[in-house]
Amino acid sequence: MKKLLKKILFICLSTIFVLACTTNDYEEPENTTAGRAFGITSFDTGRTGQPIDVRITTSVVEFTDLSILANGRTWTFPEGAVDIIGSDNDTTTDLENFSVTFKRAGPVDVVLAPVFENPVPTEVATETFTFNALEQITASISTDLTLVNGAFEVEAGTDVTFTNNSSERDNAEWRVINTTTGKEEDLITTIDLTFPFKALGNYIVGLRAFDDAPFSSSIAAIPVRVIPSSQPVTVEPKIEENDSGQIIIAYSRDLDPATLDAISNFTLLVDGAPAMIQTIMLDPSNPSNLLVIPSTNIKNSQTATIAYNAVNLRSADAAPAPSVSQTTIRTFGGPNLFANGVFEGIDGPVAGGERFYSTGGFLSADGGNNITAAITPGSGVDGSSGLVFSFAAGAGAGNNRTVFGDGLNGDPMGRVVQEIKTLEEATYIVRVSIKYTGAVPGEFKFSMTSFPFNFGGIVNSSITTGFVEGEFVELTTEITPNAGTLSAGGLAYPLINVGGVVGVSEVTIDNIEIFLKEE
Repeated sequence: MKKLLKKILFICLSTIFVLACTTNDYEEPENTTAGRAFGITSFDTGRTGQPIDVRITTSVVEFTDLSILANGRTWTFPEGAVDIIGSDNDTTTDLENFSVTFKRAGPVDVVLAPVFENPVPTEVATETFTFNALEQITASISTDLTLVNGAFEVEAGTDVTFTNNSSERDNAEWRVINTTTGKEEDLITTIDLTFPFKALGNYIVGLRAFDDAPFSSSIAAIPVRVIPSSQPVTVEPKIEENDSGQIIIAYSRDLDPATLDAISNFTLLVDGAPAMIQTIMLDPSNPSNLLVIPSTNIKNSQTATIAYNAVNLRSADAAPAPSVSQTTIRTFGGPNLFANGVFEGIDGPVAGGERFYSTGGFLSADGGNNITAAITPGSGVDGSSGLVFSFAAGAGAGNNRTVFGDGLNGDPMGRVVQEIKTLEEATYIVRVSIKYTGAVPGEFKFSMTSFPFNFGGIVNSSITTGFVEGEFVELTTEITPNAGTLSAGGLAYPLINVGGVVGVSEVTIDNIEIFLKEE
């Protein structure tokens, strides 16, 4: 009996030993890729679930088999998808390292199947690289101009839109060259182009459509001929002083420098008194602008006007330029110390907003909250965003609303008030564009205080007249901060207030500037 038991036990142990030797208990060694398919590409990405964009014909991708303990391998490509460089077979290869280019657009899966001595599980037996092969970019331009004798023809002084019809529109660069004069405009980076043709001549309008990754670039160009205009030359109603102290009179198309009038044809008044003019010239960078250079710089605290009796001045296409009646000059104020006075990049109600915060205001006796404030896209100057105060039907003369930059420091949302920096105890000019629709506002008030808020040290500047219903009007006032207004480092904090409206109204604020007054 004991011999029988020993025999049975020996048979069982032998069976167990045989099973253990013939079964592949697969365990990938820790922190290695031994015994599994593993490869890289020159992009070092592109495995299953990570498709990568490449370009047909130009993208060269290097493949490397890094599978450890493999005795060989087979790489498999879809029929007609790639060119395996240096090989007559473009669907399979057993090379450890090689490169390919892509021959057709569309998805391409590349499979690496190493040869291992022992079997491995299905999930690690192959490695798949997924590519999205893209066509090369083709640049194309269209325009509404009429083709006349081999060129698209347009009258001088016309803004022309060129549409980018390229196969990809993510990146574009435009060049405009006047081949008659040799003048080349600066590179213009925009998807579609609108360009003002102000001077006569033959032009080339060129477009480069491109993508940096995966790289592709294509160029298209069309000829444009600018002919004399059938329309009169016009002059911009706004006259401005630039940061160099030059007064700009802007015309609708390029001017002929040989027809400039004498200085005696101009009348410059500063604070009502005649002022000397040093030079009259065309703007070298924009010949449609006539530059008037005073002998003495005009201060931003002064009021200046200019008139021009045009006698000889002609456009580059020989049309007479109009005269200018006595017009107020928008003087250059200086660096704007309140950068948040342009309300771009934020939309919606300002209470809890990213850069501006609204208090409940100082409400009327009935306690009604008759005013809301919101930054609204499209409501500002030239279609930008503006700060809109909306007064409901119950609004009365005692109603107003206060808005200040970025909210209260230490409030639950952790916001910080927007600083106006850096100021001193001096007088500053506040310039703002205001428009209203409905009941006329009684007051726009720009205020400053230190932070934490020192209501005893707050200073105000008010505008109570000059409003025009339905159009933006640029108005100015002055403000003088004091020691109680300024925090350490000469920093102050802005408050914007609108009030005194009786009834329904919308008051829009935009382009607030504050700059040091030149005494």
